[in-house]
Amino acid sequence: MGIPDRQLKAVLEKIAQGKPSPIYLLHGDEDFLVDRARNAIIEVLQSLCGGEIEWLDAREMPLGGVLESLLEVSLFSTQRIAVVRQAQHLAPGGKAEVQVLGRFAEAHGPEANILVLCAGQPFDKRTRLYKTVVSSGVVLGFDRLKGSAPQRWVVEEASRRGLSMGSRAVDGLLARAGNSLRQIDLELEKLALWVSPRTEIVLKDIEAVVPRSKEDVIFDLTGALGERRVDAGLRFLRELRFRGATPLMILSMLGREVRFLLQAKLLAGLVERLGWSERAGFDDFARGLWPKLKAAVELPPGNPRYYLLGVNPYVAFLVFRRAPAFSLPELQRGLILIARTDLVLKSTTQSPDALLEKLVIELALPGVDCE
Repeated sequence: MGIPDRQLKAVLEKIAQGKPSPIYLLHGDEDFLVDRARNAIIEVLQSLCGGEIEWLDAREMPLGGVLESLLEVSLFSTQRIAVVRQAQHLAPGGKAEVQVLGRFAEAHGPEANILVLCAGQPFDKRTRLYKTVVSSGVVLGFDRLKGSAPQRWVVEEASRRGLSMGSRAVDGLLARAGNSLRQIDLELEKLALWVSPRTEIVLKDIEAVVPRSKEDVIFDLTGALGERRVDAGLRFLRELRFRGATPLMILSMLGREVRFLLQAKLLAGLVERLGWSERAGFDDFARGLWPKLKAAVELPPGNPRYYLLGVNPYVAFLVFRRAPAFSLPELQRGLILIARTDLVLKSTTQSPDALLEKLVIELALPGVDCE
């Protein structure tokens, strides 16, 4: 269980003991976790006091309006829970209004109303509103999961449903569902129904239930390019367009994939010395090569997702398997072709689909230059 989960558990226990805070602020990049914490707090508060819930939106109501609603006496219940969505729009808050909020918190009684502020992004800690909430209430932050945290979260969520998942299934789910916890949670619900009465989710279940992502299709596209299959490459390109990928998005994904292949090519000597072959399976890769590579190669500064060793291990496994199909000059040429296509797309009125099809043909057949 992560630190925010432990903090949330402590907050819920305190409410259950009859010691609620006057103000709760839930914020951070992981909006799914923010929403889940909000629902858990509201549920325990209602079980404690039975108060009615009033939903407010900070995009439509300034802090003054929120305070008016908070300080109103309800005709129907002794206590009300004011829940404010998009609470970041209340910041920084007028000095007088924030002072009123502070006095409300100081004078808070057992049957007084409670304020729950929710922001699906980090709250500005420099604002007077944030500082007042910190001193008068409870603040829970939910940062985006990094490193191996998404894998641990998936295992914990599966366990919460009475299910188990091996590393292969976990990485396969993340590769298909991406890093959206909301989407992963939805896919786990579907998988729970699919595997019942079994209690273990395996990679075959992921492949049967979880829709192929655009990244999956990009893998298929680069696989077709490596095998020089122009017809298959064009078919996968059209599938991407059908799935709603824009021309610039496809170029970006192709560029990322070619850069990853290039990095895998440059790491080929080290990979060979570490004793791994592209014919080996994912389990051997994940347990053997992957941790050794991560220990041997230091990632440059910046976003780790820009580097092959900073991505999901299942994604990296597929890239290393595919890299031998390309030569170093082919990959270098591929980056030049992608950059050239990007420039033409942004500076002319030529058909984007025609430009992308031309690019696929050039990438699949290195000797061809479709001028």
